[in-house]
Amino acid sequence: MQNFANHASGSLTQSGLFCIERGSGRPIVMLHGLGETMYLWRYLAPHLELSFAIHLIDLKGHGRSRKPFDNQYSLLDHLRLIRGYIEERNLRDVTVIGHSMGGGVAALLGIWLAEQGDRRLRSLILIDSIMYPQAMPFFVRLLRIPFLARTAMAFVSSTWMVRLACRLAFFDPDKIREDMIEEYARPLRTAEGRYALAKTAEQLVPDNIETILSKLKLVTVPTLLIWGENDRIVPPEVGRRLERDLPQGTLRLIPQCGHLPPEEHPERLLTEVERFLHPL
Repeated sequence: MQNFANHASGSLTQSGLFCIERGSGRPIVMLHGLGETMYLWRYLAPHLELSFAIHLIDLKGHGRSRKPFDNQYSLLDHLRLIRGYIEERNLRDVTVIGHSMGGGVAALLGIWLAEQGDRRLRSLILIDSIMYPQAMPFFVRLLRIPFLARTAMAFVSSTWMVRLACRLAFFDPDKIREDMIEEYARPLRTAEGRYALAKTAEQLVPDNIETILSKLKLVTVPTLLIWGENDRIVPPEVGRRLERDLPQGTLRLIPQCGHLPPEEHPERLLTEVERFLHPL
């Protein structure tokens, strides 16, 4: 996808989400993770748009979406905005692909639609998705403490923060690219970008997480779970548990891969995604 990061290629919704819509056919909504942007999908999107109508979204507080100084950055707030996006466009027979935090939002969407008896969801693809209570990486724990987050962001460059996160997220550090670091660091160079990242990390675990987890069994659509076998941020055991808890969950592991399959092994990820979307 040429000029992927070009402002002219997308638009801002009334709710403040920046989105890019490409292709035609059954809709696919693509949600990135914490501290990422739709840039994450630059390898997958050009292939998927050949057969599907893809909807790339920068989550609230990320990328080119609005970053208000408010307190509404929880997973449930992100769910409300994505739900609104899908309803406003009347998307049906939709597949939602989510990575990490975006996977958590996608799973919540699946639960909410099931509870409402809304059958617009066709399938889910969850990639190294957050879900269950777990130990947080150091940089996330730091961001969840307001005073430490403000102090760190005041004295540490956004480039350094992103590079540190990538060192943890990648299995093979030689695959970390400077242009990727620059793209993810750019939104953090503003006060609102740093605020939004810290607020999102602070509110990452819903207070009612146990109630939410008890409802995973309601999500009966086919769900592909893709995990980096060497993920140190959301370990593969999370994927194995999800496979047990989701009625139609199927787990695929990618060897020699960390938390970022879309960056580290996009070809293998695309193979798994297309096999799921185009079953024989």
